[in-house]
Amino acid sequence: MKMKASKNSLIIVGNGFDLAHKLNTSYNDFILWYLNSCLKNFKQNGKYDDELISINGSRNYVGESVDSIKTFLMLRTNNNIKLILDKNAFFSTLMNDLTLNRWVDVERIYYNAILNILDPMITHISKDINNLNSGFKYLKNLLIKYLNQLDYNITLISGIVQNLYEIFSKANVEVDGEKGEIYILNFNYTSVINQYVSDFLSEQFSIKIFNIHGKIDDPNSIIFGYGDEIDPNYEKIEHLNRNEYLTNFKTFGYLKNSNYRDLELFLNSSKYNTYIMGHSCGISDRLLLNTIFENENCESIKIFYHQKEDNTNDFIDKTMEISRNFKLAGKKQMRNIIIPYDQSQSLIKN
Repeated sequence: MKMKASKNSLIIVGNGFDLAHKLNTSYNDFILWYLNSCLKNFKQNGKYDDELISINGSRNYVGESVDSIKTFLMLRTNNNIKLILDKNAFFSTLMNDLTLNRWVDVERIYYNAILNILDPMITHISKDINNLNSGFKYLKNLLIKYLNQLDYNITLISGIVQNLYEIFSKANVEVDGEKGEIYILNFNYTSVINQYVSDFLSEQFSIKIFNIHGKIDDPNSIIFGYGDEIDPNYEKIEHLNRNEYLTNFKTFGYLKNSNYRDLELFLNSSKYNTYIMGHSCGISDRLLLNTIFENENCESIKIFYHQKEDNTNDFIDKTMEISRNFKLAGKKQMRNIIIPYDQSQSLIKN
């Protein structure tokens, strides 16, 4: 299956794009940074207490940092340290999840915590939605602080430059006397993708970048929450008629500016090819991704997969994630528009 000669291109950029540049922008990196900040403060002052964590005891039995979240959680077995992680319902749930898994999706865990509150059979967590939201907000502000202190002085990766050039060149071919538009939908709070685009602007490509979830240098623009209003449970949440349950759903964050409306105008204006660069396509963005993938103008979805060191890749996993963003009636369309593996390449194009 060849890419169709569509006029426009939509490039979806996610955290995998930043991770390809060895930037520690994953939620795991962030959580480890936060836990080490708490530990360092305890080591210096003999106690630590904030909205999420309390640490007391003898500081002689710990160092100022740990190399993993798992090692930090092992402090709970240290009789000389009193580590409290259940002050907040959301953070307690997050820590329990980290105990079982090697990675964490903060936004998904927040949504699951809401569902647990709604479940009358669940009694082991706080029933206070305000407590849940308070912890989520606190972590959001910490995340912004963490991302702002990272060093974004990156070296451009030649493989990514080549991939982008091929996409841009295809869109730049005149069709019916017009060149195609290139719309970059940046899900990251960072501006790593901008460093690539700046090199192409001099070549007269028509490129627009929309930071759909905001930018770290503008904290008020940040959208941090959950975006799966397709889930059947969402209707139950709305029927509660309590706004605090909807506070951290992305739908309402999108109304802060015109980015979402501009995206809709782009999607409905002409046929387009979609390119996935480093986005997990997980269900925390399902409503937005469904809007993109199931639009009648979406002619193809090309995955730039992550090539792992063991010579495997995440292409099939990514197709499964993409599938979850299609409603049942759209599964046939999905199979028709995803570009197969033998016509795809890795993000960094080794």
